[in-house]
Amino acid sequence: MDLQRYRAPTFTDTDGNGLLRLIGEAVDLLPALPPPDPDDRYHARSLTSVWLAGLSQTSRRGYYQALGSWLAWCAERGVDPLAARKADTDAWKAGMTATRRDEQGGQVAVAPSRATTAKRLAVVSSWYRYLIANEVDVRNPAAATERPRVSRESTTTSLTVQEMVGFLDWLLERARRLGTETAWRDAALLTVLFSIGLRVTAGATARVEDLRRTAGYTVLRYRRKSRGDADDFGRKPLPPHVVEVLTEYLRVRAEREGVAVADLGGYLFVSTPHPHLPQYRGGQPLGQNDVDAKMRDLARQAGLTCWRTLSPHSARHTAGTAALAAGATLEQVRRMLDHATVTTTQRYLHEHDDLANSAVWHLSEAIARQRGRQP
Repeated sequence: MDLQRYRAPTFTDTDGNGLLRLIGEAVDLLPALPPPDPDDRYHARSLTSVWLAGLSQTSRRGYYQALGSWLAWCAERGVDPLAARKADTDAWKAGMTATRRDEQGGQVAVAPSRATTAKRLAVVSSWYRYLIANEVDVRNPAAATERPRVSRESTTTSLTVQEMVGFLDWLLERARRLGTETAWRDAALLTVLFSIGLRVTAGATARVEDLRRTAGYTVLRYRRKSRGDADDFGRKPLPPHVVEVLTEYLRVRAEREGVAVADLGGYLFVSTPHPHLPQYRGGQPLGQNDVDAKMRDLARQAGLTCWRTLSPHSARHTAGTAALAAGATLEQVRRMLDHATVTTTQRYLHEHDDLANSAVWHLSEAIARQRGRQP
């Protein structure tokens, strides 16, 4: 099953009506549902568009893809999703697949993680609940399908402070050596993500004009993760080492565009013109998948052994654990990461403490001492 067909577009910089229109166009591509009916306000496709519009941009992408997976399964087997039963969602669950990158950079099908399976079922159940709440005559087959138990332990790969600094230094040295806009953009973007714990979607949708001076600080204004509130913005101070690499990136970009830095506009981190294909003029915002692939490729080049499992969320996880280890309070880190409650932030501290203060180290010392006494 080709899940790539149902990846949600990035919806930004549009008002509520424009957002619904763009989402509606994406929903029209979903299979198995009845044909669109613009005269029926409560048609399944119309309700699906409104359901997606109420989600944050990050959640919207994942929800669209999970729903697309279910509807594609229904279409391939001739199942009407509006008449589906538990046996259908059970069969869908049993045959689920996911993709991962192989060593050549290609994608291979693998069994999904328990968390992925549980999330897909939860998404589809949420969709059915929304239809039912709007008096569509359907049952919720996903509600009865058993979801796998998911460990609360994080599986996100994070770097040590030494690894993080080494990676950022390597990116900076690479940018200085190559001198290209792409190299400076990559260094600037990843420095921002690792240094202030910004979500990748917030970084990808930030605009040049979101860089501001406030009360003596250089700050970045960004859109928070929220459920459909387009005006929920936050701001983070940028440390000097972040300002330095951003300044050089914008200087190189302005030189290429033939304008002064003060006259730059549009998205902060953008694609660059293709050297051989003039139709690709650059200037487009980077998507989460672009950043994900770029981060892994650069980490591989930098010699990080964990490059295969790095993701943009690794930067947030690294920023959170490093800040806690450096003496920041839980509340300070919660605010930096925009966690709704300190409970989420506490997981970062507990994971660090579980590793750093494990009884394993006492046992290791005992083994070392005993071996030291042996002849």
